[in-house]
Amino acid sequence: MREWVREMLQNNYLIFIALGYLAGGVLFSYYIPKCLKHVDVTDSSPDRNPGAFNAIKETGPVVGGICLLCDIAKGYLVISYAVPFLDIRNPWFGLVLLAPVAGHAYSIMRHFSGGKAIAVSFGVLLGLLPLQWHVLILAASYIIFSSMRSIKPNERRSVYAFGVLNLYAVCTWLLGRTPGVCLGIIGMTVIVMQKNWKDARLGELLQHYLGRK
Repeated sequence: MREWVREMLQNNYLIFIALGYLAGGVLFSYYIPKCLKHVDVTDSSPDRNPGAFNAIKETGPVVGGICLLCDIAKGYLVISYAVPFLDIRNPWFGLVLLAPVAGHAYSIMRHFSGGKAIAVSFGVLLGLLPLQWHVLILAASYIIFSSMRSIKPNERRSVYAFGVLNLYAVCTWLLGRTPGVCLGIIGMTVIVMQKNWKDARLGELLQHYLGRK
């Protein structure tokens, strides 16, 4: 155990874990609409999610697009900067990957609440290019499930898309390939699936309630 802790400290994993969590905790899709449009997306949106989709819906494509790019960038910049300094096969690297997603989903700046962490997850996976191409698996899964109109609400599609990525990461990990990357992706997909499944269930209950009225 001491060797693991020493390795984490000596090789700067802890620095990137802390940096990633703090960067992920900056909820651009909450702060930017509030500063530029005086809109609180957590009040005006039905699911109260401080995410890019609600920012686009509540403030328009320009401000919302800026929020989306910022949410992607905070994941991308941390990981792309960390990769040259760290061993992506090391299990500690999994926490580096997980940190921006956990920071967004459980932001210290919002009393450990946050968004669904979809955009920042794409940013994290983009930061692994060109060494790892998991982002293409996630993007392809999203396209496939988005074409299935029978899958509702949208949060359920996100659960399925990230579930495919989770399954791929588990299989890759069992084959002994880049365990650090695989463990990180397993962790981040679990967070995203949990956040989106919760909102999907709330959406279904709300639709059922409105349908009975």
